[in-house]
Amino acid sequence: VPQVADCNSIPKSRKPLEQFERR
Repeated sequence: VPQVADCNSIPKSRKPLEQFERR
């Protein structure tokens, strides 16, 4: 799951990170 690592590496993108956590 490289997308999750990308989100973790990019804290600037809180929107995508929140969506992943909400899932």
